[in-house]
Parts: sequence; C-alpha cells; structure tokens
Amino acid sequence: MMEGEQTAEMNKLIKRMNRFNAIITNGFIGGAYDKALKYIGKGEQLIKRFQGDLPKEIKTFHTRWLYFRSIIYVLRGDLALSFKDANETIRIAQLYGNKIGISMGTYTLGLYHSLSGDLDKGLVYIDRAIRLSEDNLNDNLNDNLNDLIILADQLYLATRVSIDNEDLERAKKYFKRLEEIKELKPTDFFINDAYRMAKAYLLKSSTRFRDRVMAEDLYREVIDDDLSLHLYKLQALTDLSELLLVELRISNDINIISEIKPLLEKLIAMAQKSGLYYYLIEAYILHGKLALIMFDIESSRRYLTQARRMAERYGYIGLADEITSLHEAMMEKIDTWEQMEKINAPISERMELAQLDDHLKGKFRSHIMKMERISEGDVTVYKGSQTCLVCKGSAEGNIYVCPTCKSNYCKACTQAVIELENQCWSCNSPIDTSKPVKPYKPKIVGDKKDKKPKKY
Repeated sequence: MMEGEQTAEMNKLIKRMNRFNAIITNGFIGGAYDKALKYIGKGEQLIKRFQGDLPKEIKTFHTRWLYFRSIIYVLRGDLALSFKDANETIRIAQLYGNKIGISMGTYTLGLYHSLSGDLDKGLVYIDRAIRLSEDNLNDNLNDNLNDLIILADQLYLATRVSIDNEDLERAKKYFKRLEEIKELKPTDFFINDAYRMAKAYLLKSSTRFRDRVMAEDLYREVIDDDLSLHLYKLQALTDLSELLLVELRISNDINIISEIKPLLEKLIAMAQKSGLYYYLIEAYILHGKLALIMFDIESSRRYLTQARRMAERYGYIGLADEITSLHEAMMEKIDTWEQMEKINAPISERMELAQLDDHLKGKFRSHIMKMERISEGDVTVYKGSQTCLVCKGSAEGNIYVCPTCKSNYCKACTQAVIELENQCWSCNSPIDTSKPVKPYKPKIVGDKKDKKPKKY
C-alpha cells in the first residue's frame, strides 16, 4: 500500500473511531450499557488495525473506553471483570503517558474496594485518584472541562465513601473542593450533578429533619432533570427511597409507601434498561416487603417470586436461595402478621418483622454485590425481543404464550407461576388447565393513619 493510501486508510479509521466514541460516550451517559459495551469491543478491534504509533486522540479514546467498561462492570456486579479492566486502564494509560487515564483506573479500583466492603482501602485508591487528577490539572495549567468533570465525580464518591466510613470531617474537605470546582464551572450540568449528589448525601447523613428535607429536594431535582447522568439518577432514586423508609419508620405514616412505590417503579425501568440486575432484584424485594407491611400477603408473594426468578436468571444463585428462605419465613409468620393487622401494629414493628433494616442505608444492595455471581456464559440470558412478564428477561425457544393476552413467560417462570397461582399475571387466564387456579387477590388497604396503634 502506497503512503498516500495508508494515510487515507488511517483517516477513515480515525473517523470511525470518532463516531464510535460518540456512541460509547452517549451510551454511558444515558445508561445504554449494552450498546456502549458492543462499540467498545468494535473500537478495540479497530485499534488493532493501526500501524505505528496511535494518534493522541485515539489513545485518549482507548483509555476512556476501558474506564467506561470497568465502571459498567462494577455497576452490574461483575466485580472480577471490573477489577481486571481497572488495572488494564492503568496499564494502557501508563503506556500512553496519560495521567488522567491512570487516575480513572485508580478511581475504579477505589469504587471496587468500597463496594466490596473495604471502605478504608477504597478511600486510599480514591484519594490517590484525586491527587493524580489534581496533578494533571496543575501540569497542564488549565481547567480542561473533561478533566474537571472526572475530578468532580471522584470528589463526590470520596465524600460519599467517607460518610459511609463515619469520617464526616474528611467528607467535608472533599466536598469543599467540589464546591470550588462548581464555582469555577457553574453552568456545567455534570459538575452540578456531582455537587448536588454530594451535598444531598451529606444532608442525608444528618439527624436534623430540616437537612433531610433538603436532601429529598436535591434528589428529586436530579431525578427530574433530563440532563442528569443515568448513574446519578439511579443513585438518587435509591438514596431517596432509603430516606423515605427512615421517615416511614419514624412517622408511622403508611401513606409514605405511596411515595416510595413510584420511585421503585422508575428504578426498575432504568435498571432493566441498563442491565443493572442487583438494583432490579432489590427493587422487587423492597416491593415485596412493603406489600407485607401493608398486610398484602398475595402481592408480597408475587414480588418475592419475581425477585427470586431474577436472581436465578441473572446468576445470583446464593441470593435466590436467600429470597426463598425469606419467602418461607414469611409464610411461617402469617399468623403473626394477621395478629399485627388486628391490632394495627406500629410501622416500626412491621418493618422489623419484614427485615427492612438492611435497606435503610444500602446495606442490602452492598450484600448483593459482594455475592459471587456465576458468569454470564453460564446463565441463560437471551437477546430475543420477547420479554418474560415475570423475570423481565428475554424469552426464546420453549416459552409459554398466554392464548388470551399473548403475554410471554420463560420456561422457569411458567412453572413458578403455576406453583404460585396458576393464572396469567396479565389477564388471569389459567395456565395449566389440569390444575386448580388460586386466584390472586391483592389486599385493598385503606388509609389508617388516623387510627392510633394499640399497645401491646
């Protein structure tokens, strides 16, 4: 190939890489993670076709893509893959002499250790990442917006993990630096999101009622803002749900559940789109427990069945066993729940019996993440267009299609629904006509907030 032809070929590759980078970045920002992962793979294949030294722009893309993939993996609970890509990000960034890339890989290691339960080690890596980002800004003697956005996100996580590690003074130092960055770029919505999320988490940690109300307002701003990063919206939904659970326990106002449910539904929709299965599973478990404290046993059984099937479908085998145990424990305590309904027991006592405490500070989600998950290659995850009504996975092959409403059920969920009620969840038609139907009758719970709970 002549030199001019080589140059033309390289220019074509660079144009494709730029297009791929736009798709990957938009996918990461908007939560289209499968699409982002697909194009990261395509981009890596193109990089292998370059001859000689890569252009600086492509080196930046390569490092950024590895970082995006490591974050997606950690959010999906694939901690081993995230750890591998975080170290690969550092290796490639060092090869390219890209200090901000080294910072990004180090940051992911901090996130990895924090979510694995080692907050002290997590903070060591996060703090190291922040110093690298600060050094990079000082070296370049500029305020490059992309680098400032990365630093702002790192400071947000540092604030959050410091609070979780019960080091409030350290959290305030990180937040102060984040405030300085926000003042430097007051109109950037990514930096503003990091600032709002960090401030909300600080306020959420306060025991003052006024502060917690302000935190709720900030979380709702992020949730309602169309420009907010997908990850921040997800975290705002979970943090706000936790705040409302605490308020529910303190106030004994059953009507707060009607505020939590729409948040869970939105969380489910976003998590399903992004393939964040552990968020999805926790949301359905929470639905089941909230139904339980409203004495709606039938709905609780449905939600827990969905959570169990999702855990099985997406490889959280140990968690599926735990959900089964929770379901069995619930059935064993039906008499207790009936007695609590008769005396209109306080919400705090119902929450304790329903084992809701671990959801108040995100401990349950952290527990799910630390569970060993079998690889996706060993899990039946289909990519077809038909979606199972129960586990929300794609259904292919030997599936049940309701003859009345055409709802789809994968094979395992068909059997689970037959055992539970033996009727379609959409139209109530019988599934196995040779077996009896156990009609689903959700409890209609009235407003009992004016009724004083009886004392034991």
